[in-house]
Amino acid sequence: MVANVIARREDGRKDPGTIFAALVQFNRFGPESSFLRMMPEAGVRALTVEELHGVTSGLLKHKHAIMYVGSLPQEEVIALVRKHHPVTAPLLDPPPYRSKQLRSAAQNEIYFFDKETAQAQVQIDFPGEMYSEEKVPASIMFNNYFAGGMAGIVFQELREARALAYAVGARYVLGSRVGDHNYMVGGMGTQSDKTPEAVEAFVQIFDAMPLSEDRFAISKSSLINSFTSSRIGFRGVIDSLRAWERLNLPVDPRRERYEQSLNASSEMLSEFYSAQIKGRPKLITIVGDKSKMDVGRIEKLGTIHEITEDQIFIR
Repeated sequence: MVANVIARREDGRKDPGTIFAALVQFNRFGPESSFLRMMPEAGVRALTVEELHGVTSGLLKHKHAIMYVGSLPQEEVIALVRKHHPVTAPLLDPPPYRSKQLRSAAQNEIYFFDKETAQAQVQIDFPGEMYSEEKVPASIMFNNYFAGGMAGIVFQELREARALAYAVGARYVLGSRVGDHNYMVGGMGTQSDKTPEAVEAFVQIFDAMPLSEDRFAISKSSLINSFTSSRIGFRGVIDSLRAWERLNLPVDPRRERYEQSLNASSEMLSEFYSAQIKGRPKLITIVGDKSKMDVGRIEKLGTIHEITEDQIFIR
């Protein structure tokens, strides 16, 4: 297992996809990147079987939840748990949850990794405000309008109209726990020599989103249909309840969100966009072949930091 972990890490340092993931993490979180918080190679080599077993067995000494979905009656499930998972001592409180927030930039910052590839990978991130349920309906509407699959502004403008991206997407991501911050993320794969133009266009859409009443009406209708036609499968009920619980929400907030969506207007969308998206400094991540790009053109969008392998991977 140790040999496999080390081999995968070595392979990852050469793989464009892994490099891109590590660069995104570094741009978002700096030294708190998950790639930099891994155990160093020397520590991995020094691990023992006893240590690993100790870590896993120690988990169940903390307070935890057991979830069951199936046809057995509740009393039988409880009896089985008590038989096979007896608790003989007071359980410890788990460590406090650590909410990771994207770093804020005063102006656009570009982290660039020079890698000889036919296709460049680009991601744009920036942090938002702390999660607030009252803003969820507007954020859902924004996502459906701005990034709603093939009908969204991002796909239509960057791929269909301008042919600048092989694949493209974006989303305003809501926090999953009390105290979490929301954040915006957009990503695309583009031809290396088209990278400057593609990044310019992506930034422009973020900062000057076109607002069409006809497109809004289609987006609103699509969103309402998704509310009325989707359902939580029985296997997903407990996960949904736990997700709402982590946000201190009432059971099934979808009813209120649906009712607010019925009354949504283009003004609500415009207000949300202006307050949460437009003009915010961006963390731009690019992995691609520098020799095929007009780097000077990219530099007009923000300060470029050329990043090395040793900055994003731990040894």
